[in-house]
Amino acid sequence: MAARLSPAQACQCRCRPALVPFSSDRGACSTKQSIPTRAAFCLNDPRRPATEHRPISNDPFASLQQRFLARCADRLVELKAARERRAVPGSSSGDTLIGIAHSLAGGAGTFGFPDISVRASELETLLIERSDVAHTALDALIAEIERTLK
Repeated sequence: MAARLSPAQACQCRCRPALVPFSSDRGACSTKQSIPTRAAFCLNDPRRPATEHRPISNDPFASLQQRFLARCADRLVELKAARERRAVPGSSSGDTLIGIAHSLAGGAGTFGFPDISVRASELETLLIERSDVAHTALDALIAEIERTLK
């Protein structure tokens, strides 16, 4: 059964109502009224218990992160090759670069590498807009991946 809280103890950020239907033992409740309950703490609630941090070696997500980093190393080679051949936005090499940037932006965000995600997203946007400063964003993305892989 969820812990019962008074309205004064409701989530301070007001992300959800303080009153929810009391359904867990509705048959035992003669009034069948809504009462304050809390099944889980809101992420913004300062009273939320601290998240348990496990070493990455015990984290089931770690193997996925490692696979992503291995793919990042492969993508890094492709990004450097695109830089060397001066991939032009709007060309087939530019379109390939957009795909790489898009993939990196999503994957990096998913697997906990926000700096790579931001840089890749910036590059993707600049390539789509055919911006003259896309090469600067490409250099920044390459540098960020190299920093992460060290």
